[in-house]
This record gives sequence, structure tokens and C-alpha cells, in this order.
Amino acid sequence: SLPHPTSSFRPKSYYFSRIGTLLGFALLAVVGMRGGYLGGQRPIRLTDANIFVRRPTEASLILNTPFSILRTLGKRSFVVPHYF
Repeated sequence: SLPHPTSSFRPKSYYFSRIGTLLGFALLAVVGMRGGYLGGQRPIRLTDANIFVRRPTEASLILNTPFSILRTLGKRSFVVPHYF
């Protein structure tokens, strides 16, 4: 006889299909976060943020703080030259 519908028995194919579905969604999430599966796309850099703003002081609104901190950690700060 067949098991009762509320029993905890599940065939192996059930688990394989669930694992496959999970891996498929994980792959789609990674491809979506990277912006595509081709190598031509690159994540935005600090210098790219200035393209999308009118004033340089607004560039920090484009990028999030943890990204900016990690990218500039250990780098020298920008020195404004005073020629006159």
C-alpha cells in the first residue's frame, strides 16, 4: 500500500529536484548580481560614480559606504594641488 500523504517519507528524486532547484536559483542570483554571464561587465568603481552625478560631492550617494571603505582601505588620500 502507498504511504499516508502526511507521512515524512519522500523519495530520493524529491530531494534531488529540490537541490537542483536551489542550485539553479543560486546561479541565477550570482549572474543577476554580476550584471550578466559575459565577462564584459564590470562592477562600478569609485571613479565611475562621478559620471552619474552633477556635483562630485553627490558621488557618495551612488556608492554605499562599506563598498567605498573597502575599496579605499590602505590607499593614500587625495591631495589638492595649490598652484597659485
